[in-house]
Amino acid sequence: MIKALFFDLDGTLLNAQKRVPDSAVEALRKCREKGIKIFTSTARSDRLDTTLGWTERENDLFDGGVFCNGACVRAFGKTEYIFLDADDVAACVETVAKFRDVHMSLHMEDTLHAFNHELPREVWGPWGVTEKNLLPLEPSCFTHTMKILVYYNGLVEFDGDPLPTELFEQIKENCPNSTVYLSDGGRTIQLAPKGMSKFIAIEKLRTQLGLEKDEVAVFGDDVNDIEMLSNYPHSIAMGNANPRVKEIAAFTTKTNDEDGIAYAVKELLRLI
Repeated sequence: MIKALFFDLDGTLLNAQKRVPDSAVEALRKCREKGIKIFTSTARSDRLDTTLGWTERENDLFDGGVFCNGACVRAFGKTEYIFLDADDVAACVETVAKFRDVHMSLHMEDTLHAFNHELPREVWGPWGVTEKNLLPLEPSCFTHTMKILVYYNGLVEFDGDPLPTELFEQIKENCPNSTVYLSDGGRTIQLAPKGMSKFIAIEKLRTQLGLEKDEVAVFGDDVNDIEMLSNYPHSIAMGNANPRVKEIAAFTTKTNDEDGIAYAVKELLRLI
């Protein structure tokens, strides 16, 4: 019997408008009524009220979450952070600087951010940035960074060009103590602390909950979800998922714009 659910956000629980569909909210509420624990498992930071405008409608669905690809875990009344190797952060900053028009952001604890470019004020909200948590990109940030995101201007809200392959390869070579993901169709590069991932963070929570692997279901759509999807028998890829993700998942549901979460919960997992 499944007793806990873990959801990626972008491309999975969130539709194209970056909103949790009403059908998913209803399905997850019914799961909670049955005592099923529900968690996020995302590359995003843990300030979803700011970055996504979440209110009680969304927040009340969750018992906690895995954030920053596992580098931040919030559950059971506490938040734990794992930081990138400071030398890797410095190397990534130097590597990105060699490529024209490539942007990067450093995500730190307590919602602190640093960017290698001036962030327009009109997008501060979606980034979760305020004057209080926006820092200059300086070496003092390097020991407090949980995640690095590399991208072109506009990030993934626009169908822009993929990042240069040589940039990805150089970051992997220059940052040996980090796990480096090429995601969003090649339009973003993400760095997470080596030895930490969504899967490893979920395993910590699963152990704390006293659950077996077959009592957990995981949902995802992109390459940074492959490890968690391949390690649980109840794994669900979205209909819009990367083809590699669909290949390794136990089930494929409808897309994130076609009530795929509600369909999976009801028809594939038979939880409600």
